[in-house]
Amino acid sequence: MSDLAKKLGRRIYGFRKQGGLTQAALAEKCKISNEFMSAVERGAKLPSLDVLARIAVGLSVEIKDLFDFDRTPFRRLEPLPRNVTDVATEIAVLPPSRRRRALKMLRIINPPYDSLCLLNARAYQPVRPRTALRPTEQIIRRSHM
Repeated sequence: MSDLAKKLGRRIYGFRKQGGLTQAALAEKCKISNEFMSAVERGAKLPSLDVLARIAVGLSVEIKDLFDFDRTPFRRLEPLPRNVTDVATEIAVLPPSRRRRALKMLRIINPPYDSLCLLNARAYQPVRPRTALRPTEQIIRRSHM
């Protein structure tokens, strides 16, 4: 078939081998036949978008990773802990105003890593005042405030 189908098939094959799955096991997870899975991996058939989504879930990768032909390392999705999925489920059923309030509180409690100022090694060093004080002077200065 097309070059795209062959590249996609090789990519699926690589993810399947990395995950330690057999063709039959992956086909069963994706609810497709072994013959169709074999044809997809060989590049003889192109799966529909629905089947591609099921294959990505079965391989624990994102759909976009299946089409990233230039990159060799694979990014595997880590399953979320049970308590996180429980909280997300409870928040999803809230009315929009309460959902926004709950998400705002979660961001306050646990801000996204990117928004933290501790992204470089310098942030972990102690902050020194512009005029260097001896430790005893700092203690005296704090006690008089």
